[in-house]
Amino acid sequence: MNPLREPNGKDAQLEDEIGRNVREKGKDFWMKVIARDGYVNLWGFVDRKEDKREIEEIVQSTPGTRLVTNHLRLKLLEEKRGAEHF
Repeated sequence: MNPLREPNGKDAQLEDEIGRNVREKGKDFWMKVIARDGYVNLWGFVDRKEDKREIEEIVQSTPGTRLVTNHLRLKLLEEKRGAEHF
């Protein structure tokens, strides 16, 4: 697997499907999904530890996913407060 290469058609479809599945489950966070040959990396921020776990479970259950590396991070309290003002 070369994570630096451009996604092929299947990679792009998997990234799109993961994004849809996560949003359908009510998890609407800033998140970047990078899929290469079924290996998925998640980057972004969530509000709670539970959200991080739930999103990973959604991704793992998406057909075509072989392995998930979860780089999602919890927002700091200050970041949550700042986001409310925008």
